[in-house]
Amino acid sequence: MAAYTKYRCEFYSENTRTGNEQRWRINIRTQAFYAVKNFKCTSEGFVLSMGGGDDNMASTIKTTTCSFTLINENADTQSFINDLLASASSNENQLAVTIDMKESGYWKAYWRGIIVNDLVSVQDNELAQVKVTAIDGIGTLKNKEFDFSELNGNQSCLSIVKQCLKNIPLVYDEYSDSDRYLAHTPFYYNWGMAQNSGPNYVTSSSWRNNVNRDPLALCYVNTEVFKDSDGRPWKYYDVLEQILGAFQLR
Repeated sequence: MAAYTKYRCEFYSENTRTGNEQRWRINIRTQAFYAVKNFKCTSEGFVLSMGGGDDNMASTIKTTTCSFTLINENADTQSFINDLLASASSNENQLAVTIDMKESGYWKAYWRGIIVNDLVSVQDNELAQVKVTAIDGIGTLKNKEFDFSELNGNQSCLSIVKQCLKNIPLVYDEYSDSDRYLAHTPFYYNWGMAQNSGPNYVTSSSWRNNVNRDPLALCYVNTEVFKDSDGRPWKYYDVLEQILGAFQLR
């Protein structure tokens, strides 16, 4: 089922790109359709943070969080706050956040996540400010076991990565398709991957742009290795971490 924008905040960045101000928007998405209501956030816009710090540069997985502070100035904003409170009490993970940026005349996806209700805080002052925090959901993979009924036997590493990403609880079907969030950007290849078509063929953009020739797609692993000594499945997070580590990816 598709998700719909219920609340929206648009603003311009103080940074400039190609001589034009960069425009951003924060969308709060719900499962049901509503007329879009606008809200205002503080001058900092949103803050995107990467977890884990710089203590381990070799870390294969870096989780992200996004936070912004909305200003409670009218009934529309109060409606947003009421939805946050309702979600916290009975419908956890029912509010999603999407961050888009406008570039070359088009809105482009920048970040996606789920609002974490227990991290919502209200500042008690004359013009109440509400800080909202959303997570990318990758950390939730630490609590889910690999499902062999969905993927078993010899599988490409690319398929395994996709299977892990599809278990991130981004609530709505439009977020569950990992193909939309997995970039194919290999740079180095072995000459043997040219499939006997000559050493220059592997350097052509048409050859490299084919996702089926991605090193992750060409290397296979038997998923039976993702079990501990007692036969219990690994967590999706651990599987993803091992695959990425083997290819020196993040």
